[in-house]
Amino acid sequence: MKRRPSFFFGTLSLLVVMVILVLASFAVLSLVSASNDHQLSSKNARNIIDYYDADAVAEDKLAGIMKTILNHDDWQEKLREQGYDVEQTQTGVNIYYSAYISDDKEIKVRIDVTIKADGSVGAIDRAVWQTKSIVFEEDDSGGY
Repeated sequence: MKRRPSFFFGTLSLLVVMVILVLASFAVLSLVSASNDHQLSSKNARNIIDYYDADAVAEDKLAGIMKTILNHDDWQEKLREQGYDVEQTQTGVNIYYSAYISDDKEIKVRIDVTIKADGSVGAIDRAVWQTKSIVFEEDDSGGY
């Protein structure tokens, strides 16, 4: 009877161990990748919810502004009392406000109200409706 060389079984065993280690490594990498994808998706979902919540607040503010403009002759003063920035321009009035999305983002809005020659309200347009990053500047005390 002819005996097989012993290194054949040793090489085969080593090859099987290496294949198992490679497969185990791929499994761990897949789990880590899936976990990171889940965290990113959760963060993205939260950001989307926060944005649309802020957008709804901005829309509600716009509806209130339009209601004030249409129902009051002294609407500019009423809007200032409500906390809006109201600026007179050559062709009408600009109204500024923002809706906060998160600690570092907000929706900035500018509404342009055209005033006709007779003093009545003309067009009401959304001139600016955009997401901006909030930049905090350091004050003299070293804080924000």
